[in-house]
Amino acid sequence: MSYALKRADYEDLFLFPDGDLPPEDKERILAQEYPKTTAAAVTELRTRGLDTDPAGLDYLIKKGRIPEPVGGTGRNRRWTREDIDRAADYLDREQIYVPGTVARMFYNIDPAQDLRAQREAFDASPQLPPNPDLFVMEVLPGAAGVGLRSMVRYRPMTKPEERAWRARIEQAKDGGGQ
Repeated sequence: MSYALKRADYEDLFLFPDGDLPPEDKERILAQEYPKTTAAAVTELRTRGLDTDPAGLDYLIKKGRIPEPVGGTGRNRRWTREDIDRAADYLDREQIYVPGTVARMFYNIDPAQDLRAQREAFDASPQLPPNPDLFVMEVLPGAAGVGLRSMVRYRPMTKPEERAWRARIEQAKDGGGQ
């Protein structure tokens, strides 16, 4: 089971966040977005929940784990959507994830559902900044053995929860740990 954001979800959530666009607008946006530099490809992969950097991509190319993009060389490579997806598939298969993706894997959470739930909570609480630290994540169990993902929802912290959270932050700043 994959815990990284798939291409379609990445595009819907990050490239076309304003909803349904006419196909010609999507094509125009994609033409402006790709090919990407190596740094931009790394940013996309990390946004999708995969842990890499330019040196990591170079290593994977040198070891033959992913094919080298056709355009450019070294850190000046030009990464198409397909090139990035091949790197994403490899990193996902090997479970080379950023910490947030590891947490999603642990809880069996679909990344797109998680991000959509966060955005829904942000929209429902416009008085708060869109900062996940200010929201409580509730996990509704799934059943990994039969392929049923857990679902998440977010709600703003209650005042007592926020006070306790801020007190823990101050304690940690003072060297008190948890």
